[in-house]
Amino acid sequence: MTVVAVSGPPGAGTSTIAKKIAEKLDIKYFSPGQYMKKKAGGKETEAAFRGWESEELSSESFHNDIDEMQRQVARKGDVVIDGKLSVHMIKEYADLKIFLTAPIDVRAKRSSKRDEMDFEEVKTTLKKRQEEEVKNWEEMYGFNYIEKQKEDADVVIDTSDKSIEEIVKKAVNRL
Repeated sequence: MTVVAVSGPPGAGTSTIAKKIAEKLDIKYFSPGQYMKKKAGGKETEAAFRGWESEELSSESFHNDIDEMQRQVARKGDVVIDGKLSVHMIKEYADLKIFLTAPIDVRAKRSSKRDEMDFEEVKTTLKKRQEEEVKNWEEMYGFNYIEKQKEDADVVIDTSDKSIEEIVKKAVNRL
């Protein structure tokens, strides 16, 4: 029963990579963040940021529910879980913990292309979103989610200069 956790800052490629790893391993894919984004509505970049502006979606109880949801999925096994806090939240169940990273300009370019939005607007939104995530999760959990998960990860991969195939191969080889 394989469990892989994939985390990273907004736009680092976590969803793309996690889905490809799940496909390669022929196991399920799960994203707790998609649950929040669906509730917030709109394009992905906007929805994630809008979630922090919502009283319900930014509440500690909502995030505790998401944390428990991903732990339940991880306990069942044979899954790749892609979440901003997954490396930390499911570390006791994960066979492999991956933290993806890339410079903000690379992340903004990817997100602006995906969401068909202006690059500068997306860059500003991603910066704000990351700042909100760091601040809010530090208040909720007592740690900087980026720095802590880089420490907790089995492997940290800068996705800016690698193909999807290279990253997936590196991850699968680590298993």
